[in-house]
Amino acid sequence: MNGGRRIVAYFDAVASRYEQHAGPQAHAAARLAEGVAGLSLPEAPRILEIGCGTGLLTRHLTRLYPRATILASDRSLAMLRVARAHLAGETRLRFVAMDGEAPSVRPGFDLICANLAWQWFAHPLQSVARCRDLLNPGGWLSFSTLGEANFAEWRALCTAHGVAHGLHDYPSLATWRAHLPPNALLSEERHPTEYSSALAFLHALRAIGAQAPAYGHRPLPAGTLRRVLRGQSEKYSSSYHFLYIHLP
Repeated sequence: MNGGRRIVAYFDAVASRYEQHAGPQAHAAARLAEGVAGLSLPEAPRILEIGCGTGLLTRHLTRLYPRATILASDRSLAMLRVARAHLAGETRLRFVAMDGEAPSVRPGFDLICANLAWQWFAHPLQSVARCRDLLNPGGWLSFSTLGEANFAEWRALCTAHGVAHGLHDYPSLATWRAHLPPNALLSEERHPTEYSSALAFLHALRAIGAQAPAYGHRPLPAGTLRRVLRGQSEKYSSSYHFLYIHLP
């Protein structure tokens, strides 16, 4: 199973219970929606959402733009089923199974948006141009993604024990700024999340389907993992590093 299919399989497996553990993801969706609300868009925009998941951002979009036509996409069929259930009765909303990194749609959107999907792309920087080509004149691409300091505490803990942390490396805010046009709007946020222990943090990643390690990383042997976790049984804080990007 290749990396993309493996990630989809993880999300398929947790779709029914995803939102029980997705507090940080819901927070990022709300913050991204706040940024979208400040953009200049038509009263009845045509919107493409990439990686809609269970519909955390989708629900904000339907409230912000009651006259919009929204195409919500995701690679996970299980996630799409849950999103449909959450948004049953929304006649302006259509769901489609689609790879957001290679969107199979025609141009003509006023807004293309994605909440915490971009970091799963194999080529996140290059995907921006592909999506911008689908925008109408005056349209916007808006998305949240993860920054280079995501889960800095776990990275530091593993480094202190001389083991690989297994986390993905993401483009930094500076890298995004250098890659994007000067009129792009970028911001970042450190969002600490409390867990009962470091082990609970790892379980939480699994509960939202986000346990896929960096390419080539092998899971730590049980004995090594126990050594890393020793002394980490008390409250454990791990910080998400969110980046919010809006560009015409």
